Amino acid sequence: MSALWLMSLLAASPVAFENVRVEVGDGTVLERTTVVLQGGRIVAGKVALVTAGALRIDARGKVLTPGLIDARTQIGLAEVGLEKSANDERLRGMPISPAFRAADAFNPASVWIPVAREEGVTRAVVAPSGGILSGSGHWVDLTGNVGSAPDPTQPVALFGAVGSGAAEAALGSRGGLWMRLREVIADARFFARNR
Repeated sequence: MSALWLMSLLAASPVAFENVRVEVGDGTVLERTTVVLQGGRIVAGKVALVTAGALRIDARGKVLTPGLIDARTQIGLAEVGLEKSANDERLRGMPISPAFRAADAFNPASVWIPVAREEGVTRAVVAPSGGILSGSGHWVDLTGNVGSAPDPTQPVALFGAVGSGAAEAALGSRGGLWMRLREVIADARFFARNR
C-alpha cells in the first residue's frame, strides 16, 4: 500500500482498518483489531465500531504502529546534495551562526517528506549543520502541507559541532575551534550580565 495513496484516503473520512495488528508503542499488542481514522487522526480503536459510510480496509497480516520521530534531520532543508542552491541546512562561510533558524529555511513541499512518511516518520526535529554553532532546530509535522511549517519562535535546541569540519571553518585548527567557542560563550555570558 503506497503512503501517498494512504494519505489521500486519510484525508477523506472515515477509514476503518479491520483485522490489523496494532503495536501501541508501550509494549502493548492488539491482535486483529479495528482502528477508525478520520481526518488523519485515530477516532476509535480496540473494539471500534465501524461508522456508516466508512471506507473499510481489510488489513489482515498488516501492522499499525505510531509514527516515528526523527530527532535530528535536514529533511526540508536539503534537497540535492551536490547543488548548493537546493540546500539551506547551513550558512556557508559562517562557523558561528546561532541566530540561524532552520524553521526559516524549511520547505514544507520537500520531495523527501513523502519518502520519510513512507518509512513511517511522521514528525521530526529539523536542524541546521556545518558550524561550531549552526543555529536552532525546530519541531515539524511531516504532513507536506504548507501549514505544517515549523514555528520559528519555538526552537527545540541550538545545534553545533566540534568535529573536523567545524575546526576547518574556525581558523583551520582544533585549537582555533576551541578558542572561537570560548569567545562565543564569554560573549553570551557578558550579554546576559549587561543587557
